[in-house]
Amino acid sequence: AGGGPLAQWRVPAAEAATAFRRTSRDRGLQFSLPWPAAPPPGEHVRVAVRIVPPGGTPLEADATIRVR
Repeated sequence: AGGGPLAQWRVPAAEAATAFRRTSRDRGLQFSLPWPAAPPPGEHVRVAVRIVPPGGTPLEADATIRVR
């Protein structure tokens, strides 16, 4: 369903360092990222993440998630 990014967020390292969460089901970085405009139509959206560690190789991942 083509097109470019619907939105983009940049999270400073200091903020990302405080976003680690551990639950009984999972662990990882957790962010609430509000849409800059109306959310996209439909129930799902593909999210791509790129983390650039200091002096390291960038890590990339993507997933399809449900829009809330």
